[in-house]
Amino acid sequence: MKLSAVFGALRSHRDSLQKLDAEIATLERQRGELMALPPDRKAVIAWALRAVDRAEADFADHLRSWYLAKENVGHVAGAWFDHNPGPLWLETQQRCPGVIEESHEGQMAGFVDLDRKAIMALLAPQLRELIPQWIEKSFPFQTGALSSEERKSRIAAIDKKLADLFRQRDEYASELSQASSEIREMLPE
Repeated sequence: MKLSAVFGALRSHRDSLQKLDAEIATLERQRGELMALPPDRKAVIAWALRAVDRAEADFADHLRSWYLAKENVGHVAGAWFDHNPGPLWLETQQRCPGVIEESHEGQMAGFVDLDRKAIMALLAPQLRELIPQWIEKSFPFQTGALSSEERKSRIAAIDKKLADLFRQRDEYASELSQASSEIREMLPE
């Protein structure tokens, strides 16, 4: 193979790589712009309700691991349950049910640390109804808001194009590397 043919291929591949890099930069910019577009109302409502779902799940886990765990209540005498005023569902608990109360407990009697998870879990049905109404009434929606579905779809299309361009770029880079090796072989030492 003549050097002029090799250099011609190198120039062609270099130009192709530059075009690919420009296309990649454009697609990455478009992807970033899509990510930055404001959410639509449905996305904001879904985001807000995830906090309610998480609180319900966390509270259920807390009940299973704290109040209803065999390790905690399974060893407590039944008489304790007969005279105890009951669990403090809305308060953050500092000790397991059935643990003998410390003498300094009276000093903290006026202090109540409410458990956000418990409150949200108990109010979940009302919150699921009210949150969309609150958002509908008061959330300022910008022009150009984009639904989550549309955002995901458009980003997926861009990601597919980017994957193809990265594959092409890697092929060109490999061919350039091979051509470079061939040129070195042709040159006298």
